[in-house]
Amino acid sequence: GTRRVPTAVKDALRQLQARGTSDFETHFREHPEVVEQCMQLARIQRINRRTLELYGATEPRMLMERIDSVMLPESYDKIGSALARLWNGESHTEFELWDTTLAGERRLRHVQWSVPAAACDTWNTVIVSVVDATEDRRMREALHDAQVELERRITDRTATLSAVNTQLRHEVARRIKTEEALREQQEAYRDLYENAPNVYWSTGTDGLIKRANQQAAKIFGYTVEELEGKPLASLVADGPDGEDRARVVFQRFLEGKPTYDEEVRFRSADGSDIWATVNVVPCAQLVT
Repeated sequence: GTRRVPTAVKDALRQLQARGTSDFETHFREHPEVVEQCMQLARIQRINRRTLELYGATEPRMLMERIDSVMLPESYDKIGSALARLWNGESHTEFELWDTTLAGERRLRHVQWSVPAAACDTWNTVIVSVVDATEDRRMREALHDAQVELERRITDRTATLSAVNTQLRHEVARRIKTEEALREQQEAYRDLYENAPNVYWSTGTDGLIKRANQQAAKIFGYTVEELEGKPLASLVADGPDGEDRARVVFQRFLEGKPTYDEEVRFRSADGSDIWATVNVVPCAQLVT
């Protein structure tokens, strides 16, 4: 079978374990620099447009090159706890942390990490959902303040009790609406890969397609099941603008180098040519 190669993050934690570390959450709390090192080892594979907007980036490369600048040391404890939970066998974890946009604006984020079953041993794929929770936090604080004010006004038996109750109902309604919007947004993130308008697939160093989305199946004339496990080379057209160019791109991938905006000619199931602009980002390490 295919050999599954652990990511650099997983290897780093295994080395810590070999040196006697057993309580990773405590270790991360006492050594935040280890968390920082783990985050530096992680590699981003894909970023959707909504995430770019959250961080004020105009293109994926802009955020990839400056991802370290948005992380705040005060949040390493939250990240360390989440890493410890994944290490202890959980496949899904959620937490909130503070980071910044590329312009330096502090924002509260609700973060979800999900490890697919096939990646539990290696962490070579971790799906990350990030939702801006800043306004939600402010709303919660406003709601709490309104509740405190309501208690004071009830105690004082003031004539303004009715108005405060009305205000509280409005705050609760806004909170419910915000939570519903957050749930819908999270569901949209999960659906993004499968139903994206662009072709997405993940290929291993063995040249086999590990995962493909619906658009890939539609464009190439196969089912998703037929694409997964298929050699990528079988989809590339003959000639210098097909197999020769794809070979160069794949070699860069094996060397850990990304490829952007490379024109490659592919071949569909019915033999017709498909010209595509190819972007490849090596993801042999933790996806964030």
